Amino acid sequence: MQTKYLFFDYDGTLSENMQPMTEAVIVSLTKAKNAGHKIFICSGRCRYMLPEITSVDFDGYILACGTDVRVGNTVLADKTVSLSSIEECAALAAAKGMTFVPEGENIAVRIPGGTENWPCPNADSFESFREIYGGTAVINKFSILNSCTDEIIAAAEKNGFEYIDHIKTGEFVPKGFSKVTGMKLVLEHFGADVSESIAFGDSMNDYGMICFAGTGVAMGNAVDPLKSLADFETESVSDDGIAYYINNVLLK
Repeated sequence: MQTKYLFFDYDGTLSENMQPMTEAVIVSLTKAKNAGHKIFICSGRCRYMLPEITSVDFDGYILACGTDVRVGNTVLADKTVSLSSIEECAALAAAKGMTFVPEGENIAVRIPGGTENWPCPNADSFESFREIYGGTAVINKFSILNSCTDEIIAAAEKNGFEYIDHIKTGEFVPKGFSKVTGMKLVLEHFGADVSESIAFGDSMNDYGMICFAGTGVAMGNAVDPLKSLADFETESVSDDGIAYYINNVLLK
C-alpha cells in the first residue's frame, strides 16, 4: 500500500461550526492512520484558537496559514510578525469601526471587545492590547471581522502581508506563507511526492491546497469555485464527508 499524506482543513471540513469532530470522523481518521497513512490538520486557525484534540493522534499541524508548521516535536516553520507591522492596519480598522484580531501561538484578541460569544480575550483598543499583551504575544497573522476596504488591503501589502478575501471577513498572512507552503514542508520532511497528497477543504483559503495536492477533495458544503476545481466532491461536513471519503474511497 502506498502511504498517502492527508491534509484537512478544520472549520467546515473536520468540524461544523467549531464543534468537536463527530465520532464517525474520529473513527475514520484513526482507521486511515492505522492503515499507514499520515494525517495532518491544515488550518487557517492559529494554534491558540485550535481546540485541544486528544481523540485523534494527528501526525502534524499546519496552522495560521502555513506560518506555524510542526510534525511531532519538530518545528518546520515558525513565522512571527511584529506589533509595528500590524499597527497601521489596526488603526485603519479602528477608524472604520471594524474588529481587528491579531492571532498567534499564545493569543488571539478581539479589538475592540464585543458582547457576543468570543472564546478569546478582548481589548478595548490596539493601544490597550499592546500594553497588556505586547511583551508576550507571539503573533503569526491577523484578521479583520468585516469586509475590508482597499485602503486596508494596500496598507497590509505595504507591511508585508497577503490578503485572503472571505467576503464578510479578511485574513492577512505574511507574504510567502500559505497552507501550500506548509504542505510542501511536510512532504519534504517525509521525502514524499506531491502526487501522494490529498487535501480536503470547503472555503477559499483552501483553494491553493486543493490546486496543489495530488488529489483535491471538496466538501459538499464547499463554495462553488472549490467544487469546480476539486478532483472529488464528498458529502458535506454535517453528513460526515471526511468519514465518507476515507471509508468509501481511500480505504476501498
